[in-house]
Amino acid sequence: MEADELDCQLRMVSDARRRELLMSLLKRESTDAGVHDGSVSIRSDGGQRRIAMRHTHLPKLAEADFVDWDRETGHISSGSAFAAIRPLLLALVRHEEKPFDHTDFE
Repeated sequence: MEADELDCQLRMVSDARRRELLMSLLKRESTDAGVHDGSVSIRSDGGQRRIAMRHTHLPKLAEADFVDWDRETGHISSGSAFAAIRPLLLALVRHEEKPFDHTDFE
């Protein structure tokens, strides 16, 4: 993996809202395989969070091809580059399940 590619992936997961969306797609992909198309939609509850997703976070994720986003319907699915970020997302999932123990090192 090239440094630019890793930097892009780290930027995408550095924001909690983008990370949450990518994790949702990852979880849908792994739990609903064959049953669901693995997509999610933006909630229509309005507010600042929705505005930030539509105007900041989704465009960044779509530009990097990590998501495919239909602006009309709000439909979001894994993009063509999602497979490239999947190992990083899986590492984050493992970290959530078993946090790093800093006491192992002096």
